[in-house]
Amino acid sequence: RAAGGCRCAAAAARAGAMTTLLTCSVVLTIWLAAATTTTAAAGAAAGAPGRVSWQAHSVNDLREWPQLLLKGMRSAKVDPHLVLRDGDAARGAATVGLPLTHDAPVAGVRYNTSAELNDVLGDAALRGYFNASTSAFRLALCLKVDDRTAHGDGYCSDAFVRAVDALVDTLRDTVHTLRLNVRIVLDGSLVPAGQQYACVAERWRPLNATYIPLEDPIGAFASNDPTRAYDRFQVLNVPADPLGELWRLVAKRHYGKFAARAATEPLQIWEPSSAPLIHALLATYDASGTARALDFATNDDPVQFMVYANHSAAYGSVDVRAPQRPHARPLAVSSDGAVLVYADGADVYCRAGALGAEQRLATTTA
Repeated sequence: RAAGGCRCAAAAARAGAMTTLLTCSVVLTIWLAAATTTTAAAGAAAGAPGRVSWQAHSVNDLREWPQLLLKGMRSAKVDPHLVLRDGDAARGAATVGLPLTHDAPVAGVRYNTSAELNDVLGDAALRGYFNASTSAFRLALCLKVDDRTAHGDGYCSDAFVRAVDALVDTLRDTVHTLRLNVRIVLDGSLVPAGQQYACVAERWRPLNATYIPLEDPIGAFASNDPTRAYDRFQVLNVPADPLGELWRLVAKRHYGKFAARAATEPLQIWEPSSAPLIHALLATYDASGTARALDFATNDDPVQFMVYANHSAAYGSVDVRAPQRPHARPLAVSSDGAVLVYADGADVYCRAGALGAEQRLATTTA
C-alpha cells in the first residue's frame, strides 16, 4: 500500500496482456463474492446521481496550493515520506517534519515538509479556505515508508510510532486550535490494515481512513466492526484500472457500506488516464443510481479535468471541433465545459456544449 496502486491493475498495465486483465477480473469477482453484499436493507442511498468533483492528488509542492484553492480545491492528498534507518528513524520528525514526496527522497533535493504544510493551514491569508462553514476541507495524509532497518522491522517500532504521532498530532493540534473545518483522512501506511499496521489500528480516533479493494481487509467493505477496526475505513478509494473493471464490480455491490445512508465521505476513484476512461467510469457511476458524491483524484489541472468529466453539459472530450468545421481550433473553454469558443479561419464562433447551437461572434483580421 505504501507504494500506492492496485497490484492487480498495475500488473496488467506493465504486462499489457489481456490474460492478466481477465485474471484480475476473476480475482475481483471472488473478492466481491466474499464480501457481505450491502443492499437496501443496509440503508443504501439511491436517487439522482451525486455531485462529481475532484481531489488534488499528490500536491506535495506547496507552491501550488494558492492557485489550487482559487480553483476550488476542497480535497487534497499529500505524501509525507518516512525513511526508517537503524538508530535514527524519527530524528527531527517532530521539529522539521517529514519531506512531502511520493517517491523516496533524493539526497540534496529540497522538498516541502509536513511542518510547512502545517504552516499553510495556519496561514492567515488562506484561513478562509480552511474554515469555510459550508463544506469541510479534506486532507489525506498518504504516508510512504522506506524501511531500511537491518531486519525490515521499522514498522511499529518506537521510532516509527514517534514519527507518525508527530506528523498527525501536529496537524490535528493546528486544526483544533484554529478551529479549522479541515477533515484529516489517514492513507498509505497510516491505515489500520493487517498485522503490519496493528500499532495504528486504534490510533488517532476518530480520524477516518481510506479503503482500497483487494489491499485492505475484505470484511471492511461492508462491515464497521469496531473490534477489528473496520469502522476506521470510511473512504472507498478505487484505482482506475485501464478497463474500469474494478469500479464496475464495486458498483455492482452498491459500493458496500460506503454508499449507505450513514456514510459521510464521497466515493473516490484515483488517476484515470484518459477522457474515454473518465466517461466510462462516470457512466458506471450514473447507472448505479447512488446519490453518494464522487471525487476523482487527479494529478492533472483540475479545471481541465472537469472539462473532460463534464458529461452533464453534453461535453466531455478534449476535441472541441464542430463536426461541420474539421479545421476549427479551440480558443477558450469555460471552467465547467459548458461554453466553447473556437476559430475557423478568420471567423470566431461560440456554442453551448458540444451539441449546442453555433453562433458567430466576430471576424478577425490579420
